[in-house]
Amino acid sequence: RQGHVAILAALAEAHVQQSAVAVDVAHLQVHALLHAQATRVDRPQADLITRAAQLPQNQEHLVDAEHNRQLLLTGWFTEYRGQGFNRVVRIFPDGSPDTTFRPYYGDRTAIYSAGLQGDGKWITCGHSLNVDGLFKREICRLNLDGTVDESWVGSTNEKTECILMQRDGKAIVVGYFSQVNGMPRNGIARFNADGTLDPDFVANADNYVWC
Repeated sequence: RQGHVAILAALAEAHVQQSAVAVDVAHLQVHALLHAQATRVDRPQADLITRAAQLPQNQEHLVDAEHNRQLLLTGWFTEYRGQGFNRVVRIFPDGSPDTTFRPYYGDRTAIYSAGLQGDGKWITCGHSLNVDGLFKREICRLNLDGTVDESWVGSTNEKTECILMQRDGKAIVVGYFSQVNGMPRNGIARFNADGTLDPDFVANADNYVWC
């Protein structure tokens, strides 16, 4: 795990050297996701990554690392380095955005967390009050170009705060929800790789679960 953190910190250091802008983002969440194993990064490294990304102030963000060292940033933002990106942006090791990957969640939405499956597809979760019904399932899987993968059937009925990916492609999610795929699940559940609910995992909580 320390090796994972070191890789992410080294990438962040390289970004900061190219950046003259220091941004203070409140309540930053940072995770390194390499080989489907998540690691919490300490606050100094979180600040370093935040400054590198030049993200908007006073927003909460997640930073994940792909196997090819691209980073995925999620949050409430609509711009990254002056270009339009809706809640999610994938960036190269030099900090430049990957313009071939442009998910769109609409307004009144937020993406709290993301998990990378072995096939390179991201599962993203959060919350939506979008009047047009965008991201209404509170969770979705993205195709490699950032469009929504409609074949992934997972859904929750409320805020979905965090995803933890397993090596077999299953995803444990936590949040404010009381139903998952229409079935009772309080605050925690596990999806199979295709988005169906895993009936063998039942771990209900009596209140909200954040991570």
